[in-house]
Amino acid sequence: MKPLALVATAFLSLLAAGRAQALDNVQYSKTPPSAPSQADYEEKLLGDLGGLRGRLAEAGVEIGLDYAGDVWGVASGGLKRRVTYLDFIELRANLDGEKLFGIKGNSLSVSLIDSNGTSSNASTVGSTQGIDNNEVGARGVRLYEAWMEQNFFENRLSLLVGLHDVNSEFAVTSLSDHFLTPTFQLGQSFAQSGENGPSAFPTTSLAARVKVKPTDDSYVAFAVYDGVPGAPNATSGTAIRLDRKDGLLLVGELAYVPPAADSEDAPNKLAIGGWNYTAGLDDLTRLDSNGNPARSTAQGLYFLSSARLYHDAPRARTLGAFLRLGVADGDTAQVDWDYVAGVVGNGWLPGRPDGEIGLGVSGAHNGDKYRRSVVADGDASARNETSFELYYRDTLGRGVTLQPDIQYVVNPGTDTVTDDALIFGTRLEISF
Repeated sequence: MKPLALVATAFLSLLAAGRAQALDNVQYSKTPPSAPSQADYEEKLLGDLGGLRGRLAEAGVEIGLDYAGDVWGVASGGLKRRVTYLDFIELRANLDGEKLFGIKGNSLSVSLIDSNGTSSNASTVGSTQGIDNNEVGARGVRLYEAWMEQNFFENRLSLLVGLHDVNSEFAVTSLSDHFLTPTFQLGQSFAQSGENGPSAFPTTSLAARVKVKPTDDSYVAFAVYDGVPGAPNATSGTAIRLDRKDGLLLVGELAYVPPAADSEDAPNKLAIGGWNYTAGLDDLTRLDSNGNPARSTAQGLYFLSSARLYHDAPRARTLGAFLRLGVADGDTAQVDWDYVAGVVGNGWLPGRPDGEIGLGVSGAHNGDKYRRSVVADGDASARNETSFELYYRDTLGRGVTLQPDIQYVVNPGTDTVTDDALIFGTRLEISF
């Protein structure tokens, strides 16, 4: 754990710099503090629909429809040189419980997603960490999230129950939101955990989360999730299965989030968290007295830091940096530690105030037990897979965003035979 302590010390100084630009009394919450205004809807492709969306928002109903289409081409290396396409649609409704039902501090959210992309990485690159955060294992329409949140004591205490994505609140920084490599959102040591992964895109599980904010710029959060989201044999739709044998996934996080000027996304953050599965999982190498895989506890820790380093308000320029480190037990899954780091700048191209540039690196390290299990099967495995990503994101018009993306993956799949891969991609987003 010594590397974590060293990194924490270094990034505390970065957060102190961001604190110098802080605003007072900024509240951080999963749900928006107020309903969207007419000006917000004018930034959507369909606008305010003659005032209809604004009137619904005033009544407490916000409806959003978003589309993303991704094109990828492998220029060299990987498994196969080919061009692939995938798309993703999300329909989300956010409800203000105070306006609709007279319950102060209450909100609800329901999200349906349609994912149609299973081969951009699996059949062309073979990366352990993936190349596209919208790629799924099986196509299908899913109920992604459906939760209710209740705030108390001027948002000092928050309770949430329902289908919930763990990565919407835990182990996340807003500065890495637009990277397309999935591990920039959820580290590989956590993403690979459990029998069917944690409660995260595209399959979530029932959860209960409590968050306490002792001060305006700190919080403690703890959540309990069903240990096996969905059903391992029902991967193309929504399945809610409660079985005592599945156990629970426990997640906790302690965070310091000093506010940043002109930002609602909380780019300044220093957090430490941990996760644990209560039900045992098959050990990669250890056997019980009957010769069957022994059961081991899957658990891990993560450290996260992000900070705005520069802010030029008159020219709408910002520069931020982030770092996340994750460690896992190494007994039940492939990766025993991982990291992501990157820098993100906004408004640096002349005449393009909405332009954003991101450069980052993501790495995953194979555990000793995994490597021994691979050797036992007659194969070989490299120690690490490293992925580099560079993107430029900009608004083309009302509600339309284009993001060219370049990735270079070293040791795809930690396979000693597969050549390093160079991939070019483009994401088109439309917010209706």
